[in-house]
Amino acid sequence: MNERDHWLSLTRDDFVEDESVTLFNILSDIEDGLPPWLAYDEPGRILEIGCGYGRLTERIAQMYPKCEVLGVDINKKLFPKGGAAKYRRCDSLLDLRGYSFDAIYSVTVFQHLTFEQQMVYIHESYMMLKKDGVLRVQFIDDDVDGFLDHHASVSQMEFWMRSAGFTSIRFDQGSVHPQWIWMTGVK
Repeated sequence: MNERDHWLSLTRDDFVEDESVTLFNILSDIEDGLPPWLAYDEPGRILEIGCGYGRLTERIAQMYPKCEVLGVDINKKLFPKGGAAKYRRCDSLLDLRGYSFDAIYSVTVFQHLTFEQQMVYIHESYMMLKKDGVLRVQFIDDDVDGFLDHHASVSQMEFWMRSAGFTSIRFDQGSVHPQWIWMTGVK
């Protein structure tokens, strides 16, 4: 089984990554990096990379009701019907030409992407963000490079962010899991 097929097999509704990881903490960590104007009921557009079955996407759409929230994933069979968010299947953010976003976030995805894919998503995110838009990504700071584990170092992630064009970059350890690092870049 290749990486993509394995990842698709895990992205189902009953999959639990880590029972100690609470939805509240994940949502708080995502929200901590979103542009402040979205909290004041300003209309905007938010994108989740690797939304799976929409567990986080739907919650973000409920938290930001004036925003259009879009979740993208490689497996369209997962998408919920009739929720507050919209969903699209895509392999590249360039499939979303014509869209621009105030915020893009991703949780528990980057550590499963190859280093090349991580770099590409960072560069594509920069292109898709509006001026002053924010990219908020969770990753694992480590030097593991295996079949399903591609943990990039903080210095590597910062290099990719700067090479994409981000000038304001912040890293913080998430409250969700001790290995998780959150990277926030402003365009």
